[in-house]
Amino acid sequence: MQEQYGIKNDILTVAYYMDKNNWEGASKTNFQRVLYFTAVLSSVFLKNYQWAYSFSNTMFGPMNTDISHELEELCIKGLLDLVDRKILTTRVEERYKISENGTYIVQNSFMKLESELPKILWIETIVKVLSIYGEKFLSKLIKEDPNISIMNSGNQNTKIPMGNTNDNLSKEVFEYLESNGKEKFELEDLNDEEYLIMFFDLLYRKYKGGN
Repeated sequence: MQEQYGIKNDILTVAYYMDKNNWEGASKTNFQRVLYFTAVLSSVFLKNYQWAYSFSNTMFGPMNTDISHELEELCIKGLLDLVDRKILTTRVEERYKISENGTYIVQNSFMKLESELPKILWIETIVKVLSIYGEKFLSKLIKEDPNISIMNSGNQNTKIPMGNTNDNLSKEVFEYLESNGKEKFELEDLNDEEYLIMFFDLLYRKYKGGN
């Protein structure tokens, strides 16, 4: 129950900052991808924070089935708006955007909880950084995530490592920061946001075939 509560809060917070960064809604898949990056890199930015839910590798990328269910429920409750619905050959694609009621909940409930502020700041940062590349590039960015590429090379459709281990994307972030003389990361320092941008830019250039 606590896990579902956390997923609902995180979806709404992501949707809130997507709106702040001028996203015209997002599909279920891209909510999954943004929340995946938020979760898998949390060990770098949210010290000693135990993420409440995990992701498995699928042909569509990182997936948590509860996220899709909670997106639909939040829409039914009027906290998200369904802004587009397309019937494709093999699936139905729906796009969601935070509603006025959802915005009110985030601003007057979540943001009033001091214990949640570090997580909210982290979600704000990751959405802002990913917004630079645009929604369409998320699928390409996912493919260059070491977690995903390694698992895909071995046809592994299993749970993705989330902790600070040798198998996790966060290890590459730590190594990247250390190689740039950055041993400590504090989100309050706006310059540190640039390190995260540069890290994602490395993944971007790997996909583009750059150096």
